[in-house]
Amino acid sequence: MDGRVVVRLVGGIAAVVVAAGSLRAQPSARIDAGFFHPEGIQVFLVGDLGLTGGPVAPIFWVQLSNPDTTPHEVILSLRVEDGAGQLLASGQSDEFSLEPGVLRITNQDLQSGARPCRLRNYQIEREARELVDKVLKTGRLPSGVYRFRLALTDLTAGGREEAVIEANLTNPTMLDLIAPGAPADAEPPQIYTSFPLFRWESNATRFRLIVAERSGAPGETPEAAIANNVRFEREIFVRRGDEAPPQDLPADAVITPGTFFQYPTGGVLPLLEDSTYYWRVVALVPTSSDPQHPLEISSSIWAFRVARPGAIQTSALWERLRELLGTLLSAEQFDGFFGQGGQLAGFRPTGVIRHNGKAISPEELERWMTEVRSGRWKVTSATVE
Repeated sequence: MDGRVVVRLVGGIAAVVVAAGSLRAQPSARIDAGFFHPEGIQVFLVGDLGLTGGPVAPIFWVQLSNPDTTPHEVILSLRVEDGAGQLLASGQSDEFSLEPGVLRITNQDLQSGARPCRLRNYQIEREARELVDKVLKTGRLPSGVYRFRLALTDLTAGGREEAVIEANLTNPTMLDLIAPGAPADAEPPQIYTSFPLFRWESNATRFRLIVAERSGAPGETPEAAIANNVRFEREIFVRRGDEAPPQDLPADAVITPGTFFQYPTGGVLPLLEDSTYYWRVVALVPTSSDPQHPLEISSSIWAFRVARPGAIQTSALWERLRELLGTLLSAEQFDGFFGQGGQLAGFRPTGVIRHNGKAISPEELERWMTEVRSGRWKVTSATVE
């Protein structure tokens, strides 16, 4: 009698009796999904979403669970949307049997004919054609949010579950050098310090800084010097806001709040006076298909020459610093420090400038001085350390 519904007529009154061991509700199949590399994806390369056809890289996993003791007939579907919810692509599998237990698949399986969960009618929406054109031209998806909406419909139990994962692409592309020096095809400008502050602009967050010495060998190119005569190389992570540094950063990597790096005063090969150096920055951008082997975006190569300090250069630098200090200090304070018998009598600048303990460039000093002149900051005391 288990599982049967019995109807009897008792004195003309209908009675419904459910036998012992009555019908039970079947548990519905479940779905979960996630990226293989949930942190750090900044770029989707051509083909990673299957928008252009052809093979795709492993990007996300999907886990289908059947908690029942018998197979369930299910249908799996996928919708790819942008941040505004516009449908870019969609597909649906044929009905297939999900055995009891757990089935773990990847986005590659959704396009493979060897698996029953393959999306048979994966198609690009008409509204996404413009996006596909951009992908084909640039090799990557435009910046923005991309959402993967996976749904599992359980035809046996009558349930439907959904798993949604999304990636926010920043698509770093900008990488411009600022200082020191000038493009390597020009005469290298002179700098008056062996510890320059390297500065660049970029919307990436992880970089490799390379400094190479010009050997003077006949026919040597900047590219050859960067490849064969490296003087200094270091990974740099720019922490923006509360962003956590990648776990695979090298032990000697430097974490900074901005796109700059002060050449170390010790523990590395020094930059020698009367020598010319080339430098470049390489942005290391994790991609959807292989964040562990990032896309490398290289800057142009710049050059500078570390000058041998002479009377003319030292005098010119000192005159500029004297002008700036004169803005901060009164004439009496200035003479008290630098006049005869003062604590800084005979002082000559080294070229290293620090603001609140942090090395800054002359340009940054100028910007700070502009704020002083505007009255935003006021000098209350001056001491010599």
